[in-house]
Amino acid sequence: LDKYFDEAMTMVSGAAQADFHTYLPDDLMVKMDIASMAYGLEARSPLLDEKLLNWAMAIPDIHRFPPGQTKGLFKASLSSILPASVLNRPKSGFGVPLKSWLSGELLSYSRDLLYSDEFRGRDLIRPDFVDKLFSEHESGRYFHHPRIWALVMLELWFRMWIDPPAGAEIGRR
Repeated sequence: LDKYFDEAMTMVSGAAQADFHTYLPDDLMVKMDIASMAYGLEARSPLLDEKLLNWAMAIPDIHRFPPGQTKGLFKASLSSILPASVLNRPKSGFGVPLKSWLSGELLSYSRDLLYSDEFRGRDLIRPDFVDKLFSEHESGRYFHHPRIWALVMLELWFRMWIDPPAGAEIGRR
């Protein structure tokens, strides 16, 4: 990332350039492409229009990034169109509804996986810890959906990548 900071007039501009040339194309745009193409959709980001980007990059940093404000210029440009409640709301992202899933349809599946002989036989997680997670989660005392989900993903990963295929004889030719 040094080259983006070395070529920039300010640290803020360097960080923006680094994000624009790395995080945006290597992460955010890839995720958008995968998610949209999975449903046969072609998605475009209107704020990545070349003319708009060139114009925006020519604006001095002090106006693009007012001190203490995120997206200050962008929000100011939309203030006559959008209400403050929309412009100033916190980021929310695209969370997975784990709490809902693990309070319903995936709870018994998760329990089956984490109480299976395969999972227990790995001897990675103490059975009493798994018992406590499910007990507290199902009683509503404490929702352990992130922990349960992580353990479910770990077990599924082992089954996909580590465990031998059914009927396979390891080490025999």
